[in-house]
Amino acid sequence: MVNLNLFSNAEIQMQAEPLVAITLCGNTEIYTPTVTQTLLQMSEEKPRSSPWSHKEEAEFRKNHYITILGATSIYRPLLAREYMDLRNLLASGAIELSDFQVLWMQEAPRPFRKSFWALTLLGTCQHQVPANKEEMKELDRLMKANALQPGEYEYLRELINEDRTVALNGLPGACGRFLSGASTPGG
Repeated sequence: MVNLNLFSNAEIQMQAEPLVAITLCGNTEIYTPTVTQTLLQMSEEKPRSSPWSHKEEAEFRKNHYITILGATSIYRPLLAREYMDLRNLLASGAIELSDFQVLWMQEAPRPFRKSFWALTLLGTCQHQVPANKEEMKELDRLMKANALQPGEYEYLRELINEDRTVALNGLPGACGRFLSGASTPGG
């Protein structure tokens, strides 16, 4: 996908295909998908034969960000959004936790899931992980909307203070336990 932003603002919801974002005298905000969305997109892709080597293929599939006299910001999803996407998928019965957990553990530790190449001239390009305050605000909103059980809320609150990789890796087990009726992730 190619996005050309000239003298304006743009918001992009990133998909599985490589992204080329060119920003000239403007502001581009790119929102990365949750791990669950990424894994679902990857599972839907059909394996294809390629005349390229694995290294050449990986290089081609990088995201490219070019910013000149502007700003490009790449935002990671909130932990609560990661959890809700995973919980909703597992609750739907579309996939079993055991089948999904192996894929999750391979994908979640990658800091931005896809490699990228960036060129910035007289501007900024930044990756942002949500701040704890932002994370807590979203958890409080979900709790008030009765979208989370008290045990889920407390567990996610604890995960917010963990390293991002540790927090992401704790989500599949917590989803499985809460969906099976346990009131706390430990049982």
